[in-house]
Amino acid sequence: MEKILIVDDEAFIRENLERILVEDGYRPHSTESPEKAIAQVAEEEIDLVLLDLNLGDKSGLDVLREMR
Repeated sequence: MEKILIVDDEAFIRENLERILVEDGYRPHSTESPEKAIAQVAEEEIDLVLLDLNLGDKSGLDVLREMR
């Protein structure tokens, strides 16, 4: 089963995406913390990351660069 990581600083968006993905049979994980997301991608095999481009004080593009 695919593992999906949702990274967004808005709880409403994280919770709704997570609910939709669970209903479709996926195992989503979510966090508002860019640092936790980077660590999780480094530690686990994540199939897909849904990443907000505006994460408060950090750009989603910067987070993506660090994940690579």
